[in-house]
Amino acid sequence: KEHHQYLAAGRQRIQIEREAARAAKVREANMRLRRELEERQRKVEQMEAMLAERVRLQDLGAERTEELKEVEEQIECLDAQIEFDSECIMKSQTCILKLTEEVQGPGGAASAASAAAGGVGGAAAGHD
Repeated sequence: KEHHQYLAAGRQRIQIEREAARAAKVREANMRLRRELEERQRKVEQMEAMLAERVRLQDLGAERTEELKEVEEQIECLDAQIEFDSECIMKSQTCILKLTEEVQGPGGAASAASAAAGGVGGAAAGHD
């Protein structure tokens, strides 16, 4: 009987350690996602400023063509960076879903999606 209790306690300890490790991975993934969302938001704001600058330079006419060309290049660069950031965000979200789905089990995908979204709600709320 003692041996059985010892084995059960060992299994429970291993399960708790696994859950703690998984929870740490979810926290890390949520922090990474939050950073990625903040970075993309910063670039979106830069893009908005560049678009406004492009309109201003277009209104000024032909004397600002060199500046306009430079702004256009910055817009293209920011667009590519935002696209890359969006791909990173999708990967992070997928990672979180997989980690939370492992906890929920195969039938808990909807709950896992909800849990993943809730885990970063503060970061995502004003940044999309």
